Amino acid sequence: MALTPIWFRILDRARALRVHAWRPVSTLGRRPLRYVTTAILKRPESSGRVGLLGFSLGGAVAFASARDPRVGAAVIFYGFIIPGNWRAGPGRFAPLLVLHGDNDNIVPLSAGRELVKDALARGGRAEIVVYPGQPHGFSTWSRPIAIEAVERMTAFFRSELIQ
Repeated sequence: MALTPIWFRILDRARALRVHAWRPVSTLGRRPLRYVTTAILKRPESSGRVGLLGFSLGGAVAFASARDPRVGAAVIFYGFIIPGNWRAGPGRFAPLLVLHGDNDNIVPLSAGRELVKDALARGGRAEIVVYPGQPHGFSTWSRPIAIEAVERMTAFFRSELIQ
C-alpha cells in the first residue's frame, strides 16, 4: 500500500497540532486508492486483478477498500477498522487474510478478529492467522515466523489472483 507512509506523516502532523488524528485520513477518503487501482489496471502487464496489502493503518485502509469489485484479494497485517464510516459497507467483499500477533500492544488481536467478523457478515470469505507471542510491527517478528507469514501471504495472493 504505497499511500500509507504519506498518511502516517499526516497523522503525525495532526497529533502534533492536537487535532483529532482520524480527521485527515477521513478527509483523504478512499479515492486515492481507487485512482491507484485504476492506474494499475491500465498498465499493459496488468493481469486484470488487484490485491491489496496493508500493515496497521495501511491494513485499515485496505480493509475499507476491499469492497471495490476490481480488488481480487486483501492481506492485512495487524490492521483494524477506522472509526466512523470506514467499515467495508454492503456489497461484494474481496477474499481476506488477516495476520496478527497475539502480543500486539498497539493494535489488539480483537481488532484483527473484528476485521474477519465484519467481512464475513458482509458475505466475504475471511480468515485470521494468529502468531503467538508476536508484537506489532512485522519487522519485530521472529525471522521464522516472518518468513512463514510472507509465504502464507504469497500463497493466498497466488490462489486468489492468478487464474
